[in-house]
Amino acid sequence: MWAATTFTERELLEEIERFEFPERFLFGTSTSGYQSEGGFNGPDEPKNHWYHVERDGSMEKTGSASRFWDFFERDLDLAAEMGCNGFRLGVEWSRVQPEADPEARRPPAFDSAALDRYAAMLAGCRRRGLEPVLTLFHFTHPLWLGLDPWLDRDRMLDCYVAYVDCAVRELNDRLTARHHTNPVSYYITINEPAMVPLASYLLRLHPRGKGKFGRRDFAVAFENMVLAHVQAYERIHRLHAARNWPRPTVTMNGWASAAYAADPLILDILHGPAKAVTPDGFPAYLRERRKTWNDRIGSSPGKQRQTRAQRAAEKLVTFLMERRLGSPPMPDLTLRVLSNPGAAPWLDVLSFDYYDPFLGDYLDVRLPFRFHLKKDPWEWDTVPEGLPSFLDAYTELAGGGMPLHILENGMSYACRHGKGEPRPDGADRVQVMKAHLFECLRARNRGRRLEAFFYWTLFDNYEWGSFVPRFGMLAVDYRNGARRSPLDAVGNNAAGAYRAILGAFFARDKKRLQEAFLAERYPLLFPAG
Repeated sequence: MWAATTFTERELLEEIERFEFPERFLFGTSTSGYQSEGGFNGPDEPKNHWYHVERDGSMEKTGSASRFWDFFERDLDLAAEMGCNGFRLGVEWSRVQPEADPEARRPPAFDSAALDRYAAMLAGCRRRGLEPVLTLFHFTHPLWLGLDPWLDRDRMLDCYVAYVDCAVRELNDRLTARHHTNPVSYYITINEPAMVPLASYLLRLHPRGKGKFGRRDFAVAFENMVLAHVQAYERIHRLHAARNWPRPTVTMNGWASAAYAADPLILDILHGPAKAVTPDGFPAYLRERRKTWNDRIGSSPGKQRQTRAQRAAEKLVTFLMERRLGSPPMPDLTLRVLSNPGAAPWLDVLSFDYYDPFLGDYLDVRLPFRFHLKKDPWEWDTVPEGLPSFLDAYTELAGGGMPLHILENGMSYACRHGKGEPRPDGADRVQVMKAHLFECLRARNRGRRLEAFFYWTLFDNYEWGSFVPRFGMLAVDYRNGARRSPLDAVGNNAAGAYRAILGAFFARDKKRLQEAFLAERYPLLFPAG
């Protein structure tokens, strides 16, 4: 069961007393297009590759979702009222390059009206003092590409880079010429590149083609997604340089994982040329990096609390994943980064999403030889005590000079028939949020260059096939026009707690920060009802 907190009052006061407020830190919330906008996969609407599972009833229809497409001005007001100075949002490829015919397989024209709307969202962020963090690909692609486009490297990379080129040029032209504000300065090229291959071809939770060989296709799609990031990184920087726009921050956000092959491997490949690793030296370099990573994460308190069965399961899954990636792993990616070592590491910040990073935790051993896979988000463990090990390991991986950004962190409840349910482990959103933010304070005190924290998510959304999982600080009443509540799905005032902590942080007031962490009640962000 979840402990009420992972820090004592004395520990909190000591850390805050030592804390030096940074000159610049991004606090925000994260959203994604398909999960929140609404308006996909219906008649005469843009189609993405979730169209068939929505249509055949194997997944819930997104419908109007949380209506961010309609209500973005109000939602940005709420983020600003919460005290955020950053807001992560996505551009949906299937809306920017839309095709209503589900049988079409040719690239359609780009849609000026959709680009106008996205530019208005970005400008709306700027007007409210919210630095927009723009995700260009968040798990979904247009249906006209088919169900398995990441297995067709040449076609997918050509189409993806063309989309990135159009989105960056057209959005920034609108921002500068029409809205009289600066171009986008922060891009995420690919959200969690391991997750689409993993969820599609190994776990079989996301849409995929028929008759595919799971582990082989996982490896192919994973490598191609990272190659797409490399090309998009180079294209975005060239566009900014050619237009005399300020140099941007471009990255991809990984899913923090103890399994070396799931995320740290690709980061080490991208960093290799900057560390003067030669082609012949790459195998030994990756072996050493794998050992260093495993030693660091293996000693994490989050890892140590696992049962013997969970550790064994995690070891087996990691072995199978690494075996499928081959030896040497991702050879085409390695050749690609070695061909242009001057661009290494193809990341301007090391950004990641932090949930439960230990794969074995998703296995619940109930009786001998009886197991339960915790695939529902409200079953996932929350592991704030594991965060320090990852911040240390990422700092070591990047050489200590690269900023670290947490671009997602959150937890889910289940909500059925309009009623939120307590979590099986008894975890409370406000306490879990505070526990992670406390670890962020400690990391800064240890000299870690943590410079951003974004909560997932501002309001409840469509969670990949279902509206039952509720990650939002603000509950959404889907039966009442997607109306927002100041409380979350089970009545926690997470938004009020976040506002109190951010307000104290930006006021640079240590006493107020202590009070915000220790308070049990907070004013509502806006009136209920």
